[in-house]
Amino acid sequence: MLKTIFNYCARSLDYPVGANPKDSYLKGNHYFLDLSQVFERFPFNHLIFDEYGIARYDYGRVRQPNMSLGLQYNSTYICWWALSRLEIYLKTADEQAKEGFLKHVNWLQSNQQKLKGCSVWPFRFNYLPELHWLRSPWISGMDQGLIISVLVRAFKLTKDNRFLDTAKSAGLFFAVPLEQGGFRTEFAKNDHYYEMYPVKPLSKVLDGFVFSLMGLFDLLSVWKDSRIEGLYQEGLSTLRKHVDFWDFRGYWSRFGTYYLSPPWYHKINYAWMRVLSDITQDAYFGKVADHWNPARLSDSLRAKVKIYSYLFSRKHYLKRSLLIKIKGI
Repeated sequence: MLKTIFNYCARSLDYPVGANPKDSYLKGNHYFLDLSQVFERFPFNHLIFDEYGIARYDYGRVRQPNMSLGLQYNSTYICWWALSRLEIYLKTADEQAKEGFLKHVNWLQSNQQKLKGCSVWPFRFNYLPELHWLRSPWISGMDQGLIISVLVRAFKLTKDNRFLDTAKSAGLFFAVPLEQGGFRTEFAKNDHYYEMYPVKPLSKVLDGFVFSLMGLFDLLSVWKDSRIEGLYQEGLSTLRKHVDFWDFRGYWSRFGTYYLSPPWYHKINYAWMRVLSDITQDAYFGKVADHWNPARLSDSLRAKVKIYSYLFSRKHYLKRSLLIKIKGI
């Protein structure tokens, strides 16, 4: 048990994700987070590429209790891979990285579907992210936002209007309520947000919410549409009003409703608060980022919070295992 906890704790405050410089995404074509080293420094053996070079996620090698989903095209990971290739290209002018980015963009373009007249990319498998099943097909707010961010950058890079048109169509889906197959729902009374896992009780995953919101921000950089502006401001207002929901004792973040952020997710949450502080000029996001800065933790507090997050996640994993045994898939 102690060895397992040690291995868990040894992984991740050096997780290679951080906020890019402000000008690189406001004036350039970089993403808000630098993902260029994620796959280079941390071999991601869950990604297996098909014969066309498109990333698939191997759920058969993931600790999803009592089940195996096998190889799946997961557009969230397709976007992460694409953005990592774009970052490498923008830093090094590596044409192979550019080709990898555009190959995955074209996959997204070719595999869009329509729901409520909008472009969507449904997940075609049942999934148990928390304590309640998502039944196929389901659409994630995080996924939708990431795809828009990728398409907007592809449009800026290539000037191909197909990518812009698809991004516009995808953005309008943010208005579709969770009850109608979307992911827009109430965080609290009259405060709406965009859910990563559209099932109730709500998971309220912080990084998923912010990834979705940043897709709308990106779309507004190339399409000044009042509907998109309204959806963006609505989500931003909810995040600003309720960001303390994700705070744990003033120095760490919660992943969502059910447990603390593992160290690598906390690093992402911290980076997002830095980005939000820069793009909104709201000092409160900067204050949250200061509180969540892993560098300010003492060695003892760092060890404690890693153990906390391990125990929280282990408890949640056991609950999910029991749920599957009782109710099945």
